[in-house]
Amino acid sequence: MTPHTPPSPIDATTLLSAVPALLGFIPTRSLIVVVLRSPNSVRVAMRFDLSLTPDGCAADELLVVAESLGHIVRRHGGGPVVAVIADDRYSPHDERYRRVFSLADDCLSESGGLAQGFVVTAFERHAPWQLIWRRGTGPTAAGVGGRPAGGTMADPYTSPTAVAEAVSTGRRILGDRGEIAAMLTPLPHCDSPNCDFPSGDSPSGDSLIDTEFVAGQPVSARTELRLAPPRGERSSRPALVGIEPHGDIEPHGDTEPRDGRNAELLRAVLHAMQAPGVPDCATMTLLHRAITTLPVRDAALACAVTDLRADAENLWRTLTRRLRGTGRASAATLLAHLHYIGGEGAFAGVALDCALAADPGWKLATLLDQALRGGATPSILWDMIDESYGIATDLGVVIPRATLRAVG
Repeated sequence: MTPHTPPSPIDATTLLSAVPALLGFIPTRSLIVVVLRSPNSVRVAMRFDLSLTPDGCAADELLVVAESLGHIVRRHGGGPVVAVIADDRYSPHDERYRRVFSLADDCLSESGGLAQGFVVTAFERHAPWQLIWRRGTGPTAAGVGGRPAGGTMADPYTSPTAVAEAVSTGRRILGDRGEIAAMLTPLPHCDSPNCDFPSGDSPSGDSLIDTEFVAGQPVSARTELRLAPPRGERSSRPALVGIEPHGDIEPHGDTEPRDGRNAELLRAVLHAMQAPGVPDCATMTLLHRAITTLPVRDAALACAVTDLRADAENLWRTLTRRLRGTGRASAATLLAHLHYIGGEGAFAGVALDCALAADPGWKLATLLDQALRGGATPSILWDMIDESYGIATDLGVVIPRATLRAVG
């Protein structure tokens, strides 16, 4: 393929200062890969752990990442690729970083190669940045488009991208990825002093999740922008995520009563989204049942693309923190799906870590995780949305029309 070089000129300070807003948090000890649509437009941004061996070589996790880069870039439509290393352990011109960029360039050869490679010590105002790689010349001290090969960062919290993101989504840049995980720290089942499920218990008898383990799980091979579930989990409409039917999970001959119960459960979910405060104990137990009933869960996925999106996010997060076991896994998966389809891969990745830690066998979480790790674009989830509306229609429940603009 003809090598991609960024259309001139790129304002490196503007691009680098926008990275935290693109990801949603301040990355550290990271490799960030940005695919450009134009000098002023980003097609996709991805973050990976910068995993190096003691002698400075790429660790196995980073090698896995590098080998997938070309495929991921092509899935997102291609374009000039810029890589950024955020690390304060070595000099910006250290040979370790050049080797990482050389590895990325080799793995991107069929996608045009790595156009430019920058090193920043930190994503903070006045922190230095250096251009140390340029396609065709490898390590370089030359400028970019007549601009210097080094400079200092602008304030990422007040970058135009950060301001635009705050206005459009209400999200602020978080201090690090751990803050995203902290937003899912378990809480008691409900606020009732007479709750039937004291701290650590759940309707399924599972204990509290070790959130430090969840937050610390390695994610170096996952893009932070991720489907046939194995046996045991299937919606009443198996076309969701393209799975062939393998038999019903509920007995035949009870379709109408079952659909009536499922309709009531779905209506309860929609009501809870718009109700103030934390659900009471009985409602929390009802919602646990609702989101672990597969047709209800699958229909509820559609809320992620409607004007109920913010309410759905709040409810899924509340249920993730308040439920345990399969309930926590299902709520976290709904939350991950909402973030994924909105292009918020870092938030989706953390929610999937949480879901799989709560119930490693929860199949939709596994499928979304595989898709996100493979760099699949959020657009693949829209077929699932069509199925979700179909399920709701079959149940006789109206979900508001889709209003979210497709991402990816």
